[in-house]
Amino acid sequence: MSKPRVIKYFDNLDDATKAELLDLYPYGFDRNLITFKNQKGELISALPYENEQFMYMIKMSKAEAQEIYSDLEEMDFDSDDVDNDNDNDDLDFDEIPSDDDPIDEA
Repeated sequence: MSKPRVIKYFDNLDDATKAELLDLYPYGFDRNLITFKNQKGELISALPYENEQFMYMIKMSKAEAQEIYSDLEEMDFDSDDVDNDNDNDDLDFDEIPSDDDPIDEA
């Protein structure tokens, strides 16, 4: 069963969803925008976002995406809304050579 597709404006999203977007797109929204034609044949620019119930297209231009992301980074979300876990579990420091490690020269 496919999810219903919904086009929403960013301003109509709740804070929890905005916080999820910040986690999902940590380097900004503008590089993740897609374009498609709506039912009227108009070209729309939007950010894809999917949750358990819906597939959202969050309508915004590239300039709006940059402005929204900048504003969103400055917003103060409740700690329940944003995962502030700054652990670098995905980094493998064993693979980073130190100055004492010999360099293989071929």
